[in-house]
Amino acid sequence: MIELRQLNKSYSVHNREFHALKNINLHIERGEIYGVLGKSGAGKSTLLRSVNLLERPNSGQVWVNGVDLTTLSLAQLREHRHKIGVIFQHYNLLDSRSVFGNIALPLEITGRPEPEIQRKVTELLELVGLSDKRHHFPAQLSGGQKQRVGIARALATDPHLLLCDEATSSLDSESTTAVLHLLKKINRELSLTVLLITHELDVVKKICDRVGIIDHGQLVEENATVTIFSNPQTKVTQQLIQQALHFYVPDQNDKDSLVLKLTFIGKDSDEPIISSLVKKFNVNFNLRQALIEKVQDTTVGFTICALTGEASALEQALAYIRSTSIKAEILHV
Repeated sequence: MIELRQLNKSYSVHNREFHALKNINLHIERGEIYGVLGKSGAGKSTLLRSVNLLERPNSGQVWVNGVDLTTLSLAQLREHRHKIGVIFQHYNLLDSRSVFGNIALPLEITGRPEPEIQRKVTELLELVGLSDKRHHFPAQLSGGQKQRVGIARALATDPHLLLCDEATSSLDSESTTAVLHLLKKINRELSLTVLLITHELDVVKKICDRVGIIDHGQLVEENATVTIFSNPQTKVTQQLIQQALHFYVPDQNDKDSLVLKLTFIGKDSDEPIISSLVKKFNVNFNLRQALIEKVQDTTVGFTICALTGEASALEQALAYIRSTSIKAEILHV
């Protein structure tokens, strides 16, 4: 559905070249929800805007639905953009238009007849749960309702692809959850491909099938979302997860302990690993932290613990853990 090949984008800032994107190669399957996660300034927005060529790359190719957009004329590009919906962080609604009028705008621009506009907007209002707000104006809506209007407007031209530019970062927790449920519903019911960028790990874990980590303009890691959470490979990804989940950091009180982070996936959480360690190897166990996260439909658990005992017993305990499907990471020894 989307394929970015050797994508590069740079700017001249104070007579110095700034590389916003560096050799990005990315493939997103049709019907997938793909998240791009990174810190502020990492290049997320530039990548997203490159997909519909609002940012034209210095080099590389942008393939969407089998067409390299970089080869199209301006008129052809406009036509293809009708099939790419965009949801903005700050809604971008027209205050002078009602909810109905905001959703109808793309249809009016493309010259659809009035009966079709009436029918389509009515369907979309029902889809996003705002049928009773059709005559309201943006000033009368909550943030979550405004974003639902934005989503309906993005769907007005029946796009194949939906781009979400930090679509939930301006919302409270309850509205964020509702909007994410709506995006997932749209993805399933309309078979719509969704590409979203965010700095919020919570957004990624709730709806994304796969996630790419971007740092200083480079795609440093990508994988299934549950794998990114349970087994991050790069330091950047590890830091993002560490900061988001507030993992315990060993201190001087752990100087005589073997401090481990144990990661349990799915049914692994049913394993009596702690009691087995104490019984089998005569080690003492001190719990430092325990977390359970729901990633899509998979449970991922984290336990940070300090083991004390004879050196040989600690080695045997660690070897035993690593013989199971539970991941063990040494944080301090």
